Amino acid sequence: MEIGDKIQEGVEAYKKGNKTKAAELYKKASDDGDARGCNNLALMYAYGMGVKQDKFKAVEFY
Repeated sequence: MEIGDKIQEGVEAYKKGNKTKAAELYKKASDDGDARGCNNLALMYAYGMGVKQDKFKAVEFY
């Protein structure tokens, strides 16, 4: 799976309400060095969407 595919699948999962799956896909993209994955995951941690809210962890991904 390409990095862009992980982001797109994450966006689709998010739109369908599956925020946990979206966070997992953004994490994979982030681990592969994709800045969009880092940013999206940071927002999810900041607001507690699909993951437990953790502002300190959010900062790690920004």
